[in-house]
Amino acid sequence: MTRRSNSNHVKELFKEIIQGETHALAASTTMEQIFKGIKEFKKEIFEKVQFELN
Repeated sequence: MTRRSNSNHVKELFKEIIQGETHALAASTTMEQIFKGIKEFKKEIFEKVQFELN
């Protein structure tokens, strides 16, 4: 695998992890809760993604 295709693969993997964690969290949260606590929502997604990557 070339360096460029490896980089694209890693980017795609990150994208899929972020999308998956965002969908999972959004499914258990109302839109009202998301908009009222957008900073907390973003923080929780960040923490879940970080956990997946460790």
